[in-house]
Amino acid sequence: MIPTQDPQDLIVLSADASMKLTIEQLLARSTHLGFRSLKSKVVVHPERDPGVFRRSHDFLRNHLRHYRHAITICDRDGCGSEASREEIELQIERHLRVNGLEDRAAAIVIAPELEAWMWGNLEPLALCVGWQGTPTDLKAWLSGANVVPPDKSKPSNPKAALQQVLRKTKKPGSSAIFGAMAATVDTTGCRDEAFLKLKSTLHCWFPR
Repeated sequence: MIPTQDPQDLIVLSADASMKLTIEQLLARSTHLGFRSLKSKVVVHPERDPGVFRRSHDFLRNHLRHYRHAITICDRDGCGSEASREEIELQIERHLRVNGLEDRAAAIVIAPELEAWMWGNLEPLALCVGWQGTPTDLKAWLSGANVVPPDKSKPSNPKAALQQVLRKTKKPGSSAIFGAMAATVDTTGCRDEAFLKLKSTLHCWFPR
């Protein structure tokens, strides 16, 4: 279907409020991420990760005429599939293209989950979780508590690790933490495959 009536640039279908705030903040940082400023909307699927995986094409069908491009984003853990993140992305994209988005759609699947994006840089993480001390202190505590083994840069279970840090700081978990992190973190050195796909897709569709 060809967009009509001055469509906006992008609609993003996300799995939950934390993901929505994260993507909104990243899209607002077009200069930092290297794509042009764009008109976009981020929405949440009511069925969360399984809904994005299984029914994103149905959800987005009525939005096709209003947006030039669409991205779906969900966690691998909890989406209902045991396939690899790449295979899940291909499944979603096949459904989207059959339903009219053709080459205007991309699926992003985060392995294992959104919390993995929180662990690339301890300085903004320490600030966002209310850590009383330096990032070096946080790193030492993470290692001493075996949250992040000394020979690793990230925890094997990022969600559980974040929950442990929040218990330590006595800060309630909330979607706002993810939004604050996305608004401040330096993503230059991020090597997460899902994040790199998101970034390259935005570069391709919306070159600066």
